[in-house]
Amino acid sequence: MKSILFGCIAMLTIAGCKQKPMTIRQFYPFKTNFDTTFSQNKMFVTKFDSFIISNYTETDSTDRIIDSLANLYKDKDYAKYQNYYMSFFKESEYTNEDYIKKNPRSIDRYSQEHDFRYSFVWSNGKFMAMDKFKDGKLVNDKNDIRIEDIPKR
Repeated sequence: MKSILFGCIAMLTIAGCKQKPMTIRQFYPFKTNFDTTFSQNKMFVTKFDSFIISNYTETDSTDRIIDSLANLYKDKDYAKYQNYYMSFFKESEYTNEDYIKKNPRSIDRYSQEHDFRYSFVWSNGKFMAMDKFKDGKLVNDKNDIRIEDIPKR
């Protein structure tokens, strides 16, 4: 985990950030970061990794840094999971390790709506999506897929 912190500080120093350096730490808001289901006598495992971003700033440079770090530090065994998720939260008064340990439901009641920033998803080893959020809303929706009814003849 020290390498994530060091890598992020080094990238931001190179990027010339004039504010406090942004740092990223893995944290564990749930008792386990695995979910297991069974279907047709087969076991499917999903893994969730969560991170807190201190001194977060909303910039294109930050987007690129988070994207690079997600790719660099994803679980080395991500391909063996049915689904693998990485979630990044902006640190705040209510989204931090101490507060969440004392108030575990705050991750759902507050953090998802206010401080959730990035989601990365892999399925069976294939990259599926990177989504960016602000105030609980998806802000990078570039989906070209349109679902329409079949034209009647």
